[in-house]
Amino acid sequence: LNDNERKAFEASCAERRQELLTRYAWDFRNLMCVQQVILQKLEIPGFDGPTVDVPTLEFQSNICSLLHTAFFLRKNLGEEQHKKMLETQRERLKKGRNSHSPKPGSL
Repeated sequence: LNDNERKAFEASCAERRQELLTRYAWDFRNLMCVQQVILQKLEIPGFDGPTVDVPTLEFQSNICSLLHTAFFLRKNLGEEQHKKMLETQRERLKKGRNSHSPKPGSL
């Protein structure tokens, strides 16, 4: 390949790469939005609708980690114990959210 063909090929590859990155970024943003809406409708503390606010996302990430752990433990605990544990955690999150930090976006 001559120099012009090589440069054109590299530019084409870079353009296709950027298109893929953009598409995947939007796909992940869409997924995050859907998750936030679902968890808001379930009245999970910390989920007040779609947001990209960094402190809120960090808080939501911690909640999702907690929920993931809870569902992982479900097999070992059984359904009733699992429900009790989730309710307890939900109340702790509500209390902690109301007493320890201002609501994101309220500053």
